[in-house]
Amino acid sequence: MTCPSGTRRLGGLPLCIDATKVSKGDYQKDTPDSEKTKPVAYVSWQEAKFYCFIQGGNLPTGEQWDAGVGEGIIDSADPVSEWVLDVQHKYFRKFRGRAPQGRGLARLFSGGNGYSLPHFSLSNVGFRCVFPESKEK
Repeated sequence: MTCPSGTRRLGGLPLCIDATKVSKGDYQKDTPDSEKTKPVAYVSWQEAKFYCFIQGGNLPTGEQWDAGVGEGIIDSADPVSEWVLDVQHKYFRKFRGRAPQGRGLARLFSGGNGYSLPHFSLSNVGFRCVFPESKEK
């Protein structure tokens, strides 16, 4: 099993996670050279999820994001938080691994441990994608 370029295997899971947050240059092609490697922000949860889908992946769940922190792939002290797939539901209090991933109003972001409506773009929230491992031919 192999991971796409620019990603790392996520522990014992058959998943690969972006080694870095999605950059401005990857997200928007007309980005000035001086900005291309900086993490993209001002992206809503919906836009982030769609970008990952187009790339063949998805947003990581909170549990997957936590696994990336535990393995040193994700720097949890980074000032830019990251969207995750989980929802903040009035009956759930952000229990990792137990947060619902279906319909819901507010979407979680990790790092800052907050939540926002899925159509809001925030200046301090970026994202990374997870992908299934591919079989070598």
